[in-house]
Order: sequence, then C-alpha cells, then structure tokens
Amino acid sequence: MSFPAGFFITGTDTEVGKTLVSGAFILKIRAQGGKAVGFKPVVAGTYKDAKGVVVNEDLETLRIASHLNPGQMELCPYVLNMPAAPHLVAAAIGQEMEMEMEMEMEMEMEMEMEMEMEMDRIMQCTSQNTDSKRCCSGRRGPGVFNSAKQDSGLG
Repeated sequence: MSFPAGFFITGTDTEVGKTLVSGAFILKIRAQGGKAVGFKPVVAGTYKDAKGVVVNEDLETLRIASHLNPGQMELCPYVLNMPAAPHLVAAAIGQEMEMEMEMEMEMEMEMEMEMEMEMDRIMQCTSQNTDSKRCCSGRRGPGVFNSAKQDSGLG
C-alpha cells in the first residue's frame, strides 16, 4: 500500500486532539506496513513519571504510537516545563526557539528512518537469499510528517 508523502496536523487551540489524531495516524500507517515516527516542534508542560523521569504527555503519546523506547529518538527540540502557551513560556524563561534547529532535528530523524528502512530492506533481502545486486539497488526514502514521519512506500 502506498501512503501520502506526509501529513501536517494543526489545530486552533490546545487540547483539541492534534496529538491524538497524529498518534492514530501513526498507528494506522504502521498497522498497514508503513514506517511512521511522531515529531512535535515544541511542547510545554512536563511531569515526573513513576521512575522520576521528566516526560511530556504529548511526546509520550507520539513515542508509544511510534513504537520507540524511552530515549531512543528525540521527538522534540524544545521541551518546556511550564504548562502554558509555548511562546509565552519561552519568553518568560528567555528561551529563543529557532526554526533552523527544528528543521535540523527533522532532517536527522529523516536520515535515521532512512537508514533503518535500508537496514530492514537489506535484512529482508538477505534472509530470503535474494540476489544482492538486485536487492541493494532499489532504495526507498521516507516521506516527512510535521507531526509524524513515515515511509511513503513509493519506490
């Protein structure tokens, strides 16, 4: 099955379901054989989990939907502790948020996913004793989500 190159999930307020919808998309894409990983440019509001680790509810939702272990991949360049509008929290603590950093992190995630997909493809080819020249010639690249990244399945 082929998937769109990417999705950008947006909403006009907090708590309207952006992360919930993103998580559902990620789960559906993965259930249909695609690769998908969540990404959120900034979050505000953290808490300590049972182990004392500082986490954010939205990032936990995206991490779990993306089938990632804690700390396996950075999903957000700006994690702000205070639960309020991110631009207000950033201003209050003197944190500048730069689009370049967000884009760099997104590109790093895309490269990491591409490497993972290539390794999966090579492992599948070698486990099937497929001709290595044919096996290694058909690279596929990931599509980009703002809230999630996924393998478009387009060869």
